[in-house]
Amino acid sequence: MESNKFTILITTYNRPEKIKRHLMSFESIYWNGLIDCKPTIIISDDSPGGGLRELCEEYQGKLKSFNLMYLERKKRLGQGLNLFYTIKTNIKSGYVWGVGDDDILLPEQSVDFINNINKNTPDVAVCEFRQGDNYKDGTFFSGKTGIINDVGVGLELVARFGKLTSVVFKAPNNKIIQLVENNFLGCMYEDRPFAVFSYLCSKRKKLYLKTELTAVGDSDYGLLRYSQRVFLNLTNCINLAVKLSSNSTGVAFPKLKNNTRSEFRWWINGLYATIRGANVRYTRSRFIKEIMIAPKVIYRKLSPVKNNKWIN
Repeated sequence: MESNKFTILITTYNRPEKIKRHLMSFESIYWNGLIDCKPTIIISDDSPGGGLRELCEEYQGKLKSFNLMYLERKKRLGQGLNLFYTIKTNIKSGYVWGVGDDDILLPEQSVDFINNINKNTPDVAVCEFRQGDNYKDGTFFSGKTGIINDVGVGLELVARFGKLTSVVFKAPNNKIIQLVENNFLGCMYEDRPFAVFSYLCSKRKKLYLKTELTAVGDSDYGLLRYSQRVFLNLTNCINLAVKLSSNSTGVAFPKLKNNTRSEFRWWINGLYATIRGANVRYTRSRFIKEIMIAPKVIYRKLSPVKNNKWIN
């Protein structure tokens, strides 16, 4: 079986129990249904020293359907940069499926997803993802599973909900890596420009859509360690990737509609949700950071000069 066809990349920070849950799930007999493919699982650890190396060494002999690789970061990078540099230095071919450490892959549907990606060889693929109480939040893809050829529809599907685990793309070439490095680091959605470039810079522009539920968020959903303000970056980074793809190919691809909620409104929304104890709220440390950043957010709201830096 080919191991260069597919990589499942899990970036993590100080969550050994969630990585163990992933590894235990990868022992499921459902994974035996993978056809002519032995994926590589990369655990890229932003917090070495917590026992993940030893855990991965233990599971390297247990996972019959996978190759397992452990990477440790000497310096904490954060999820987006960790993902970028792992792709840049460790993945040279096949497909990349970035999976959140706090998400859960449903083995039977995940096997079907991978098999159909390898069979249909799309430029990008998306799968149904849900999270929250009664899975009320998520991608909510409708219609039948299959190939989508309409670029406008495909771009909206790639952008839908912005969850890392919902998108698979081809391993990028050096030109695409450089584009992402020069333009997107720090946006928190570094996976999305990779997906857009994989899609739009291809001659075929072929997207595979899987509408059956394939992955879910775990019970920790709702305790945000990042600012709600970064949600603005999703549409902005998709549209920048579309613009750069149009410049590269000479084709005017459609852009997404801009988010109508401003950074200031997202900031207020996050604080208010936390104060009233909403299901989606900040951790204590994130809440304090959002309070401390008040002068900067207010200044940007009142300032007529807008900078192009990513919100973080």
